[in-house]
Order: sequence, then structure tokens, then C-alpha cells
Amino acid sequence: MSQILENIYKKLQLLNVHFNKPNDEEYSNDAEELVDKLSDANCASSQLKDTDKHILLLDLDVPHVYVESSTPGHGHLYIDVPLNKADHMLVMYTLQYFGIIQPGYFNQLISKGHNALRLPWIKKNSGGGPLEA
Repeated sequence: MSQILENIYKKLQLLNVHFNKPNDEEYSNDAEELVDKLSDANCASSQLKDTDKHILLLDLDVPHVYVESSTPGHGHLYIDVPLNKADHMLVMYTLQYFGIIQPGYFNQLISKGHNALRLPWIKKNSGGGPLEA
């Protein structure tokens, strides 16, 4: 099993899982049944087992790219949705408020007027430089 699938499997062990009846085109509360075993499920809930807490599960319907960062368990998500400055600030503030991004990354937006990410081939603390052909 790949590392990505292994990580997903471990996370799914913490979530409520459901069986959604096969004839339903869309996920529906009316058509779901909570099941005990992951092997009996075909969808996962955002709700953590035995709590009223949730994690973010996103069904992204826009072009996007996820790049793992050099910090294990962290990454960079590029979402291709143009936003005006006010909307961009609102999204970033909300992500910072809930601890999804670090306050320093939000502060970068405030101080510079934009955010920046290291390019995928530049490692943290390497000094970096242009990509050589």
C-alpha cells in the first residue's frame, strides 16, 4: 500500500463511515447507513467517531494542485480560483482563524499584499536559486 493510501486509511479509522445506497447519484442523508467497519463503507463522514467534532473534507470542483512540502505532513495547495483582494483576505483570514494556516503566513499577506510559496524544487533553508535546465 502506498504511503498516501496508508495515511488515508489511518485517518478513515477516526471518522464515521457510511454506506450510501448505490442508486443515489448524490450523497444523501436519506440514503445513508452508518456502518461499523470501513470494509462495509463506501463513503466517509467529516464527523470524528464518538464526538461532535468534524474535520474538513473537500470535494474540490476547480483545478488544483497539491505539492508536499519539505516539512513532513505539510503541503502547498494551489487552487485555481481568481479572487479579488477582499475575498482572498477573507478566505485566508478564515483559514488562519481555524489554525489551518499559520498566523505568519496570513501576516505575510497583510505585510506584502500577497502570499508566496517556495517552488517545489526549492528545499527549506537551502538558499535556493533558479532551476537549472
